[in-house]
Amino acid sequence: MQERVLQWDSALEDAEAFSRRVGQCLAERDGPVAVIASANAPIHDVAAVHPCRLADATDVLLTAEEIGTLAQPPPGGPARPASADPETVYRLTGGWLVAVRALLVPSPSPRAARQALIVPLLQWLGARDPWGVMAETAYLPEFSDAVLRQFQPASGSPAPALRDLATEALIRDDGTGGWFMPELVRWCLTDCLQEKAPDRVDSMVRAAVEATDRAGRVGVALETAARRGAWIPFDTVLADRAAELFTSDARYLRALLARIPEPVLAQKDHLRVALRIMASAGPEGLTLPLPSVEPDLRQDRTAARLRARAARKYLTPNGRAVAFGMVEISYLRLSGHYAAAAEAAVQLRRAVRGALDSGPISIPLASIAELHAGLCLHFADRLDEAGLAYTSALDLARHGSHDFLEADALSKLALLAAHQGEFQPARSWLAQLDGPLSRVGRGRQQVRRCGDLARAWCALAALDLAGAEEVLARLPAEPDTDEFWSAHAQLLALLRTLRGDPDTARRQVRTLRRDRPYASRAPLADRLLTEAHHYAELVGGTTSEIRGWQQNSALANLEACRCLGQGSVDGALRALSRPPRVGRQQQVVAALLRSYATSVAGGRTAEGLPDEAAGLPGPDGELIDLVTLVHLGCLPDLLRYGIVTEDQAARLSALPQPVLTREQPPVLTAREREVLELLRQGMTRKQMAEHTVRSENTIKGQLRSLYAKLGAEKATDALEWAQHYGL
Repeated sequence: MQERVLQWDSALEDAEAFSRRVGQCLAERDGPVAVIASANAPIHDVAAVHPCRLADATDVLLTAEEIGTLAQPPPGGPARPASADPETVYRLTGGWLVAVRALLVPSPSPRAARQALIVPLLQWLGARDPWGVMAETAYLPEFSDAVLRQFQPASGSPAPALRDLATEALIRDDGTGGWFMPELVRWCLTDCLQEKAPDRVDSMVRAAVEATDRAGRVGVALETAARRGAWIPFDTVLADRAAELFTSDARYLRALLARIPEPVLAQKDHLRVALRIMASAGPEGLTLPLPSVEPDLRQDRTAARLRARAARKYLTPNGRAVAFGMVEISYLRLSGHYAAAAEAAVQLRRAVRGALDSGPISIPLASIAELHAGLCLHFADRLDEAGLAYTSALDLARHGSHDFLEADALSKLALLAAHQGEFQPARSWLAQLDGPLSRVGRGRQQVRRCGDLARAWCALAALDLAGAEEVLARLPAEPDTDEFWSAHAQLLALLRTLRGDPDTARRQVRTLRRDRPYASRAPLADRLLTEAHHYAELVGGTTSEIRGWQQNSALANLEACRCLGQGSVDGALRALSRPPRVGRQQQVVAALLRSYATSVAGGRTAEGLPDEAAGLPGPDGELIDLVTLVHLGCLPDLLRYGIVTEDQAARLSALPQPVLTREQPPVLTAREREVLELLRQGMTRKQMAEHTVRSENTIKGQLRSLYAKLGAEKATDALEWAQHYGL
């Protein structure tokens, strides 16, 4: 048999002489002749003389089945080790005979197998891969045409094709139509490259990570970077693909971040913050925990560092800058810096627009950045700006055909419209929500929550209390730690008040403020809780002034209703004069209350709506706009003027009636009345003393007593309250 195997060293024997030797061997005996030629032998010259078949590396490598046959112990010989599973050996060696033999001995050693393989492997590649380009592919985690097309070797040479690697036996068929590089081959090549070009290893790892990422294998790219400790390319891919990973599986993103070692986190604030944020990721998405520590922006060094770095990154707006900005605003919300988060959200939106204009940003990342910017503005009660951000997010999501982001934007737009008192637009957004929401898998419950809050509000606006309760039944019985917890709390409190249980509503709001002191400071949460609490107090019969009405149009309307119920027309008109009513709902309520107050101020015997009320713009079917007038006993007028239908009147009549007792003016002494009159004349304390022939200390004591009875702190307040009480 050995006589039929010819060795050919082309350096010692030329092609013509070797061809004669092959011909002589064929003439002497029947059957084929095997030729083993040196790497540079001109084998085609011999092939032109003698019919032959050229063998490549794969022809001499073993298959898993052949390894199984080889692994069978000889009769009477020792059994093969349990680790000699043919498939395992094949995955390790790729069928290279020297490595297979090293693993089939009684005491197998992967190290020995690697040492046995490295010499023939490097000799084989010596002439076939002079620039080491094929060897560089050992850093690739997987092999496909798509990955290799994106691969840019650190050597600068063109990347090999898939067939080249297969022909040279560097990758093997995995039996499912894919390819793998045997682990021993990978070890040999990476060890050799590490020794020959240690300064290029980082570049090779980065090239492998980037190629895998560009081929659409984001998770594999991040896994590769983490396994190699390549945290710079890890950070780069993470920034570019944050939106994709966040919307597909937030828990997977959390697990990736958790693999970053502490020394790396210590150098990269944004990664540490991102890990803290993603700790809240659950099966349905991300819900940031409510702040549990007293917020102090001036002492928050992390916030300062993030702000400074974001400003630098925004000078070149791109996907990485936007991803960093998302980390910043999320951290600010997480820490209870709601006003600062809103300001940072404005800067982030500018960066998104800049990145979109120049092109280096993915549409999903831009959309999710706009959504998070909208959240920050929403919680800061900057509702018009939040609406612009949500609308931009919706347009981008639709442009990118991203159902999750489209549904998320629609649900938030619906809730925002409800918070603005614009219930018809809210219903329009909700009507568009069902389609994309039905196509959302993971995260559907989280997206649907905002939609359910908006649906409950729309039902409440129509005084469909049963419908609102049915929707709220899909949510927790009491507010949980979802970021829109205050919207949920407000709905529950209003529903309880409208059901005739204002005491429970007030207790609930007080308890939430006590248990969530820092989250309750968010401007939106503060406003929603305050409005729900004061409405419960009004229905419960509280007669004290509603504090803060000068800055809140909804509270100002409640204050006007309270004053009218107590017979103070001047107080009601004062509450209706400021602040300017923003939003259709507050404007309609104020117009109806002003009409009622004008009627009473005109001295009409029947306190109710004047005839002019018939010409007032209707509330577009939102019965909740008319509740304050019903509390004042105007339901017959609303029905008479056709402002409500019989069915609507029935709903309104079922509401609990507050005990709006008339407020009794304080009883002043003769001396207190006297100094009050002198205040009206604009006298100073010294002038009052001279006019009444009393000491300034006496006048000071009488003024102090007057202020206490009127609940005033200074002269102007005392004069206002005296007018309010008709004194």
